[in-house]
Amino acid sequence: MMRGRYLIIGLIIILGIFIIFGGAFFEAKLSFNKTLRDFFQNLSPYSDLKIRIAELERENEELKTKILLDETNPNSSVVVYASHPLNDRSEIAIAIGSDEGVEKGDAVTYGNSILVGRVKTVSPNISIVTTIFDPGFETPVRIGVDSVDALLKGGNELTLRLIAPDAFIENDSIVYTADPSFPYGLEIGRVRSVNKSEGGVFQKASVNPAFEIKLLRNVVVHK
Repeated sequence: MMRGRYLIIGLIIILGIFIIFGGAFFEAKLSFNKTLRDFFQNLSPYSDLKIRIAELERENEELKTKILLDETNPNSSVVVYASHPLNDRSEIAIAIGSDEGVEKGDAVTYGNSILVGRVKTVSPNISIVTTIFDPGFETPVRIGVDSVDALLKGGNELTLRLIAPDAFIENDSIVYTADPSFPYGLEIGRVRSVNKSEGGVFQKASVNPAFEIKLLRNVVVHK
């Protein structure tokens, strides 16, 4: 009889413990589930951000492709004829002439921003262009952010002359057109080295051209 009573009392105690701590466990489980749900919900904006970044990267690639196509679009550029086997860097022949309004002296560029040279002679459908690599090519230019004046001398090695002796020029400074016969600011190249004036009146500099003539396939004529 006593043993049965103790058994009942023990079961009541165990049931009480389960009720007390089981409720706490259940609440903890609910709290954990809520925290987990909130965590995954908070991940959603980051997932959306990753998707948006991927879309922007794709749009950027499409824009770069469009710009490249615009620079080589047959509607705005003309073909450069092959010069092999002579490979004369001083002149190129292009597939456009007076029938399309080209005139002697017109500027010729690679893309829309790099100077190639100027039109020398014109026939109805073909023009000959004197390039910046011609030894007789000369044009006023400016150098770098300080817009230092100089004279570009063409040839196999491009050089800058008549640079003021007190002008400070850094290597890799951009060289661009400042001649009224060309669109202002066309890139020619970048400074490779500067010969400081030592007792001379002017400084000199050598220039790395902005393009390789052997790679030219299309150019733009500024009429």
